[in-house]
Amino acid sequence: MTDVPFSDLYAAARGGDEAAFARIVASFRVRLERFIDRRMGAQVRRRCEPDDIFQNVMLTLLARIGGYPEDLGEDELRAYAVQIAKWKIADVLKRGDREGGESVLPAGELSA
Repeated sequence: MTDVPFSDLYAAARGGDEAAFARIVASFRVRLERFIDRRMGAQVRRRCEPDDIFQNVMLTLLARIGGYPEDLGEDELRAYAVQIAKWKIADVLKRGDREGGESVLPAGELSA
C-alpha cells in the first residue's frame, strides 16, 4: 500500500470496493502466508495446501469486513486475519475437512 493510506483502502473495502480489498489482501499476503505455513502441521497439510487456508481466510475476512469497526487500523485487521487463520487450521484438524480456497467460489466472485 504505497500511495493510498490504509484508512482510505479500508473504508473503500468496507463499502464493497473489490480493488481496495485486493490491495489489502496483497499487503497481508506475505506475512499471513508465512504464518499459515509455520502453523500448519503434517496432519493439516495432508488435507489442504497453505494457499487454500490463505484464500479461505481472505474470503471470510471479505464476508465480515463490513461488521468490523470503522476506525480499525491495519495491524488490528491483520490480527483479525491471523485469528481467522488459526480457526481455519483448527477446523481442518477438528473436523478433518478439506479447506477449500477460491476453487469453491461461484465463477466471478473475488479475483484477489
